[in-house]
Amino acid sequence: MASRSKIAVTLLGLYFGILCSSSYAADTKVKYSADTVTRVKEKIVLKGNVKITVDEVDITGEEIDLDATEKIVSTDKPFKIHTLKEGKNTEINGKSFIFNIDTKRLVTKFASLETDADSPGQKVYISGEEITLFNKGERVSVINGDFTTCEYIEQGKTPHYSLKATKMDFIPNDRLIAWNTSIYTGGNKVFWYPLWYIPLKSNGIQSLGADIGKNETEGTFINFRGDYTWNDYHDGNWFARVMEKKYLGLGFDHTWLALPTSQSYLFAYGNPVNQRYLAETNADNKKNINPFFEDKQIYLEHKQWLPFLPYAETKFTTDYKDFYNVGSLSTNVRENYNRYDLDFADSEIYQPFRDTVLKFNPRFNANYEKNRTSVLNQQALIVPTQVNNALTLTSNNTFKINEDINFGLSSTLRNTIGQTLFNPT
Repeated sequence: MASRSKIAVTLLGLYFGILCSSSYAADTKVKYSADTVTRVKEKIVLKGNVKITVDEVDITGEEIDLDATEKIVSTDKPFKIHTLKEGKNTEINGKSFIFNIDTKRLVTKFASLETDADSPGQKVYISGEEITLFNKGERVSVINGDFTTCEYIEQGKTPHYSLKATKMDFIPNDRLIAWNTSIYTGGNKVFWYPLWYIPLKSNGIQSLGADIGKNETEGTFINFRGDYTWNDYHDGNWFARVMEKKYLGLGFDHTWLALPTSQSYLFAYGNPVNQRYLAETNADNKKNINPFFEDKQIYLEHKQWLPFLPYAETKFTTDYKDFYNVGSLSTNVRENYNRYDLDFADSEIYQPFRDTVLKFNPRFNANYEKNRTSVLNQQALIVPTQVNNALTLTSNNTFKINEDINFGLSSTLRNTIGQTLFNPT
């Protein structure tokens, strides 16, 4: 008797399926199955092991309603939805939903979403009071939600890092925009920002990488990094560092390949906002503090090849750093230096006879370095206490007569000048 009732329910489901399919657009396929099917006019109630398939969207639950006239699938019972788009899986679990078959818009309440990220093996986890998916997940809107890529969430553990926001707008593998955003590390709130933007594009600005740490000077911090490509000659990386005590650090590096004549590399990093300036309450002391980019580093490296010396390379580097010292054991409150280095080398500047191995390979190097030791005085001024200047000139010349005989001549001239400007004791 039970088997006959199941057969009857199945036949009834097929009959209603045929009726429903005629009312939908020709390119939309709707299939469903359930233990029991109840139909009142154009409204169908499916109960028990319900499964509905709309194109590439699979919906399962214990009770789901289908409105054939309005083309709406909905429930106020727990559900699970799975979609597959361009090889990427998306899974949603929640307490209730409304799905419009025509517009492919899904509105869920108190739901969680898990979708494949662009990086192999990585996933994005989103939960919220309300999650809306447009066109099978091409765009996701979240109200009062959480966002993370930490797999700890699958194990029921607190994720290493996450963000909570009043509203989020997420386009997979493109970008995330969040409003009224709080950043959490290990479940603890460490930062708040009115607007938070994360680029996730697979070309142009690329993969987002994040790591977390903590030190005495900056407190808890999160590092973000991505890369970009302009063309075959220009590419680089961008950096962002969100810190508990120093707020925000921004930077980039860029490589310019102007082959075969030159190659250049530029690195720049700094803190746009000075935490000391914001924390200082004394108006007179505040005048002594630079509010912007007090902490910064710029490094430039340039390699040049000369057409008339095909085996020679000239390399110039300059490094300027004026930054707080992160090391807790350092007696110097800041790293403050200028460094310049010029290097010339030729692997075959003189070879008069091509049928011999007689070679002369010169190398010259000039290096200048200026280091400053500083203290922070009572007026909030960074005062240098000592300056060291060092100039080094090096010549290294190699002569090779044959495979067995070679010798070199080298000389180094170093001049160091130290000057004590102020003794704080």
